[in-house]
Amino acid sequence: MKDTRTVKTLPLLLSGALALAALLVLPWPASAGGQKENAPSERVVSTGNDGARRAAIHIIRSREDLEQAEFSRELTREISRSVSFPEEAAIVFFAGTRTSGGYRLELAEVSRTSRELTIHISEKGPGPDQVVTQALTFPHIVIAVKDPPPAIAVQGPRR
Repeated sequence: MKDTRTVKTLPLLLSGALALAALLVLPWPASAGGQKENAPSERVVSTGNDGARRAAIHIIRSREDLEQAEFSRELTREISRSVSFPEEAAIVFFAGTRTSGGYRLELAEVSRTSRELTIHISEKGPGPDQVVTQALTFPHIVIAVKDPPPAIAVQGPRR
């Protein structure tokens, strides 16, 4: 003899499982209208502590610019893989030498007009009780900029 409770609850379980699977698999609309919002025009491509010894800003608008830049082989490869020239430009900011580990650069703010882009970069240092590497480090950040305007200004930490 069959248990009738199992037969009645099976369709409910299946419909619940299908609804859950649909939520997990199907794309969710980003706005009420169902249209996907535009991706940000600026994105961080790379950060780390293996940049240049001196503070510098490089604006790379093409593969030729990238080939002429004197970056490490790894950084050049990362930029080449992550930035779509000429639709994007790469902003490379080197903070210079720091006396220990624990420093990092972040994209703080971006303002854009049709003719100019201003990027603000902030630096976060180690906390007072943070254990850090006792070695020289060289923080850097690489930002990809979609549809770069003619003028690009970068403001960052000063030393």
